[in-house]
Amino acid sequence: MNSFIMYPLSSQVSDELKDTMRDQFGNEPTLEQAQSRRSICRRCLRRFNPGERRLLFKYRPFQREGVFAEAGPIYIHENDCRPDTEILTSYPDDFRELPLLLRAYTKDDEQVDSQPIKDGDAETVIDKFYESTIATYSRNLVGGFADRNLRRREYLESPAQSAIPLHEQSVASGPLARRARSCRVFLILSLVALRYVDEAILSDKTKNLVRWSLPSAAILLPVAFFLSVLSPDATRPNGLIYLAYVGAIILATGLITLGVGLLRKANI
Repeated sequence: MNSFIMYPLSSQVSDELKDTMRDQFGNEPTLEQAQSRRSICRRCLRRFNPGERRLLFKYRPFQREGVFAEAGPIYIHENDCRPDTEILTSYPDDFRELPLLLRAYTKDDEQVDSQPIKDGDAETVIDKFYESTIATYSRNLVGGFADRNLRRREYLESPAQSAIPLHEQSVASGPLARRARSCRVFLILSLVALRYVDEAILSDKTKNLVRWSLPSAAILLPVAFFLSVLSPDATRPNGLIYLAYVGAIILATGLITLGVGLLRKANI
């Protein structure tokens, strides 16, 4: 017998969304057509076929606040749909073709481990998590957040959540969203640093170099993140992600040069 069971999004959540056309944050869901089979309806747990109409909305499965209590976009069919069963005792074969990452959590919703699924063998990773005395439930990353999606049999009260494809993470609090916030910080940093360029003891050419390097890096970083997952089917960044490293080097060079110039002034 498997060490886990899976639950779809509850009918209460999906029915309320379709009745009110508002998610739990008060936002109106977006109606769109699926472009590929790389996303899943979180209610019936079936992959969308191209052309099927679906609702995209923000969802937060966790009941309490915490570092890992993320909210993000999920899909459900526009029309009524139901899973084959409200409790799955095995991992759906239809999921095995999708790129997956499993995360393990304690009963206090603290993340303690994460592992990618290789060759669709989700059971091996799940069993490895549950061999630990710390991990009590997992969540799977298969194209959307899912309410209490994957749970250990001993801890049915613990919520679990699935994640989202890379190209959708810009509207969630996932890795790309955090990177986007970091880029805004870099932009603010560059604007503040420009204020001190004229006060630094540097040659005119070096000052111009600093003036151009700081904002250029702040622009290059988000552009790299955006272009690296431009494809709707992207599951990992492409080679353009290395532009982010170039931007980081330019930013570091500009800041170090500016710092040296300000230290020279302080020593006068």
